[in-house]
Amino acid sequence: MRRSLLTAFALCLVTAFPALAKSCPTRADLNGDGIRLTRSAPFMTVLLTNRGDTQISERRVKRNGKTTRVRSTYLHPLAVAQRQDTRSVLTMKYSRNTKSLQNLDNTKVWRSRIEILDGTKTIDKGSVTMRLGGKGTHTVGGCKYPVWSVVETYETGKLPISSREKIYAPTLGIVLTSYALGRDGKRRRSGFAPDKISAE
Repeated sequence: MRRSLLTAFALCLVTAFPALAKSCPTRADLNGDGIRLTRSAPFMTVLLTNRGDTQISERRVKRNGKTTRVRSTYLHPLAVAQRQDTRSVLTMKYSRNTKSLQNLDNTKVWRSRIEILDGTKTIDKGSVTMRLGGKGTHTVGGCKYPVWSVVETYETGKLPISSREKIYAPTLGIVLTSYALGRDGKRRRSGFAPDKISAE
């Protein structure tokens, strides 16, 4: 009798509080319908899916009553290959195999020459450097993942030096959070810090 009451009570908990029964997304979800990261305010959502050797990011942002969409393709979750919006298609070519980024926790630093194209026209050249800033854990939407802090710095001929910090979850296979950094390469200025994560 007591066991049946406990069972009934547990079922009531799951029914009344479905979030308790919700599991956190895993890497396997990327190969299905994807993983969605959402920031409530200001609203921004990113759907990430793996397609073969690439990762696809579909970003939707609401600002001043208007919605903008950007589709990006990554050769590695840390290395963007193409960015497409309603105005242009920008492509990034690397001199180095981006798959070697998976060893960044051992090498600490990764560098590559880059070429940036607008459509088929080269518009800039330079280099990108990615440095491992440290390891830790990061929690989003109640889900905790081991992460790397990676500082990405672009140096090109036409644009000012720019740096961004990415919080990358290697076991999950996605960047959870990213921040534009100040000129010192340390101070966080703005970025995308989602408060929800879910499998589609």
